[in-house]
Amino acid sequence: MQKKSILLVDGEESARSVISQSLVPLGLNIQTAADGKDAVQKLENARFSLVALELRLPDVSGLDVLKVIRTRWPGIRVVIVSACGTLESAVQAMKLEAVDFVPKPVSPPKLRELMSELLEEEEVAGAVADDFDGFMARTIGSFREWDPVKSRRALRQAIGLRPNRPEPYNLFGAAMEMEGDWLGAEKFYRAALVFDPTYKPAWHNLDRVTTVGRSGAIDLGEVTQNVRP
Repeated sequence: MQKKSILLVDGEESARSVISQSLVPLGLNIQTAADGKDAVQKLENARFSLVALELRLPDVSGLDVLKVIRTRWPGIRVVIVSACGTLESAVQAMKLEAVDFVPKPVSPPKLRELMSELLEEEEVAGAVADDFDGFMARTIGSFREWDPVKSRRALRQAIGLRPNRPEPYNLFGAAMEMEGDWLGAEKFYRAALVFDPTYKPAWHNLDRVTTVGRSGAIDLGEVTQNVRP
């Protein structure tokens, strides 16, 4: 069976080396690019299942590269792995349909787990592309049972299926909050509101983590309500 290919785009040679070595156990075909121009050339000449993209590149912004990918290769999944991990840049990346935003430094085991999940999601996404409502219902069931791996996997699939809908971003924020990742939760709640500024569950959750405080209990009924068709 042909190996799946991943493109690592990072201006620092040491970072490309570390990430590449971290992913060797997954048995992938790993290619690297040192800047935006190099990345586009690689994408023109080969098929990739996944792109790991640094935002800070020597020639252009990683967000500019992401825009090109969305225009020319809309089916490729892009995960941001960046030292430029501001909330604003994360929300901008998700608005351009990046499937996740991972701040550096990231541990090799965590990076392998994420990449494995994303590649598995690619295989099944097509089977549920026409049933977003049913898929979201199953996602919420998985979320309430709180299996972290299954919940994150399902939510990333939901984002991939309907990247302009607020519901999966809101649920992903709640998942981050349950793990104690408050900045990650805020990032996803704000992303939900980028796509629908009137979406009340995301406003409620954002208010809890930024205004009410980070010690409040999560109301799953509030988090998961109003999942619209």
